[in-house]
Amino acid sequence: MSETITRGSGNVFKDLGFDHPEEYQAKADLALHIITIIDDRGLTQNKAAARIGSEPPDFPKLNTGPLNGFTLDSFFSFPFRITLYL
Repeated sequence: MSETITRGSGNVFKDLGFDHPEEYQAKADLALHIITIIDDRGLTQNKAAARIGSEPPDFPKLNTGPLNGFTLDSFFSFPFRITLYL
């Protein structure tokens, strides 16, 4: 039995045929960074949501997706807002 192995591009969204895969990858990378900051600070979801200006029901989407409810602009401001209020 012979199997064909195809090397990924490094962007799973591109490999799966998503439109605008670079944007999806950027959002995923930023979400991981934000989640790491929140975990390092020991923040609850409610406190973290308040700091980034998000509604608490929307906040779990950072961990579980989908991330299309967030803009790249909002993602770039989240780490600053989280660290601003230590």
